[in-house]
Amino acid sequence: MHSQILKKIFIYNLLFLLFNCQLKIPLNYFPIHKYNNSSPSLTMRNIIQQKVYANLEIGTPKKTIQIPLNLNSNDFFIVDSGDADFKPDYFSDIKFYDSSSSTSWKDLEEGDYKGGDDFDMASYYKEIFYFNNQQYEIEFYLPISYSKPDSGGIGMKLNPTSDLDTATPDKERTFFEKLKKKKLINSYYWSIFYNSKEYKKEDEAFLLLGCLPEEITNNTDLGYYKKGYFNEKYKKTVNLKIQNLNIFEIDYITAYEGKNQSKIIEDFPSGNTDYKEIEIDYNLGGVKASKHFKDYYGRVFEPYFSKGICFNSSIEKISDSTFYYCKNDKNIISEIKKVFPGIIFKSHDLVYNFILEADDLFIEQNGYVYCLIYFTNFYYEKRWVMGRPFLKKYLFTVNYNDKYLSFYNNDGDKGNNNPDNNNQPNNQDNSEKGISTGIFILVIIGTIILVAIISFVLFKFVLYEKFFRKKRANELNDNDYEYTSANNENEGLNINV
Repeated sequence: MHSQILKKIFIYNLLFLLFNCQLKIPLNYFPIHKYNNSSPSLTMRNIIQQKVYANLEIGTPKKTIQIPLNLNSNDFFIVDSGDADFKPDYFSDIKFYDSSSSTSWKDLEEGDYKGGDDFDMASYYKEIFYFNNQQYEIEFYLPISYSKPDSGGIGMKLNPTSDLDTATPDKERTFFEKLKKKKLINSYYWSIFYNSKEYKKEDEAFLLLGCLPEEITNNTDLGYYKKGYFNEKYKKTVNLKIQNLNIFEIDYITAYEGKNQSKIIEDFPSGNTDYKEIEIDYNLGGVKASKHFKDYYGRVFEPYFSKGICFNSSIEKISDSTFYYCKNDKNIISEIKKVFPGIIFKSHDLVYNFILEADDLFIEQNGYVYCLIYFTNFYYEKRWVMGRPFLKKYLFTVNYNDKYLSFYNNDGDKGNNNPDNNNQPNNQDNSEKGISTGIFILVIIGTIILVAIISFVLFKFVLYEKFFRKKRANELNDNDYEYTSANNENEGLNINV
């Protein structure tokens, strides 16, 4: 009985070590400010200004806490519920860590306080975390004084951006390095998968850590992506322009009317090299564009301003912004979409044309239709900042250690996005049938090792004990039989005498 239990545990751990390269952490989106739909400006603020929170299991007894991902820092810190100090209009309906209700926390550097990007002073704690149904002791900063009200922060960077940065100077204390040290991940890749393509209030997603999507060989759920979509032959990479920031360059932009890509908007600043930077921001609920593009979009809504159907405004507390919204008149919205500028962002490095159209950017909220692209009024801001409307459509994998983004230009039945599509094989068929050479070799090696170890375990704990013990037992029975028979014969002889 004990041998069977040991065998199962051994095989389970072996499978985990061979095939587990990833860690999945559930995510939820929450607004920075409390929900307020008293004006379109406040509604737009709730849509645009959001944070994505990781759901972590921690403490003894085990509880779930929600900590935001911080794309601009490498600090890993958790705020104690007793020290949380939110402004009255800030959204605080999240799950906090409470050290007083846990019996497993430890203060590692009592009296030795550190500073970070978002906190002024903090001690260093250790607590039990739960990943993949296993317990791990992991360290983090516990602030006693911090500059931004929140439940903590999971810094997604590995190093400070510059020598002047106040973030964690020791890479060993970053979230990624801790997971790697515990062998929960093998590398520094991370991706965010959304559970739905549609815009949803308090959207759900998950963070994939430790591997490229193509390296997943088990039945791990990948949101709305089909198994086989991520294939090495479709993977392209582009260097991050700024270290530890999700910024890369495109080569060209082109605008067209509605969905008619042949109807080019001639006066659109397509060839201007000032607008070639794209930043991907997972905490942004829309798309931020330069003021230089405002007029091209504004003239689409302008005919409806005087009719009281469409409007322009600034986002609450973001005075340097302009956005457009309309009453939810289906016929008017349909007319606007027919001439709304769609944009193609061409990237030679990624061998792909990224597209944003009206269907990607229009959502209904409280009787209005909001356009999720908004425009900064600062002249010097020329970068495109792509939030959820873009990131739900196109998935990227980030690696700050190697300083590049990965993207899979596998369109399936949407091959018109790929500028070199005529030279590509049938994406849908190959993506579902193909598997990268590296993964194929690893699977073969892993299978051989697994079969060898299972054979050894079966022989050692099952066949050996069963066969040899049975044989030994039979030998003992035979000897006993011979001994008994001999005695019986002797007794018989004695009787006859």
